[in-house]
Amino acid sequence: MLSTELQHTSSPDFLHTQGYAVIPNVLSEAQCAQLLQHTAPFQTRSRSSRTALSLPWCQELARQLKTHPAIKPLLVPDAVAVQCTYFEKSADRNWLVSIHQDLSAPVAQRVDHPQLQGWSEKEGQVFMQPPESIMRQMLALRLHLEPCTETDGPLKVYPRTHHHIDYAPDSAQDREEVTLTAATGTVIAMKPMTLHASSKASGHSKRRLLHFLMGPADLPYGLQWEMAV
Repeated sequence: MLSTELQHTSSPDFLHTQGYAVIPNVLSEAQCAQLLQHTAPFQTRSRSSRTALSLPWCQELARQLKTHPAIKPLLVPDAVAVQCTYFEKSADRNWLVSIHQDLSAPVAQRVDHPQLQGWSEKEGQVFMQPPESIMRQMLALRLHLEPCTETDGPLKVYPRTHHHIDYAPDSAQDREEVTLTAATGTVIAMKPMTLHASSKASGHSKRRLLHFLMGPADLPYGLQWEMAV
């Protein structure tokens, strides 16, 4: 498996061609420290929580991210936040993530249609796999609340693998593998169909972040987002 140090950029063209972008200094260390206080209830639970967007502070943060001058050009014009997940990886909460695409999103209720699939329920929410036409318009924003180094199980992406659903993970073995470390306040933007993975943390610090999923306001086939901020 190859490893490369591509020049990370936040330009829309880079995101479109590579499937990811890195935006530093979106929030200050003080702002991130305040957010860590807000996430304290999640820190006593399992390694993640998918329900953060129901909280007022998280909704305000979603609005702030959508209008950030370096992030807004990466989103579709009518983008809304549809989910926010808190992730914490540390020596105590450690896990390996194999190569995959993120293909599910929370919706208000199930709709029976031949183009809709992948239905499931997680933490009381209904999830499904949006059609590829919708997936192409979606974007994940991973806001790092503290530094993420090589020893903290950082995100690994495989550039240019974001053009199709069910891109074979085996095909990533001969592609570039880009490890995305991040300073406090950095946002990593990623197309959900980009193949990605992460290793277990090997250090003693924590990798805490908020993972927002952005998508178009309107959905086909009578679907509605569970939340749209």
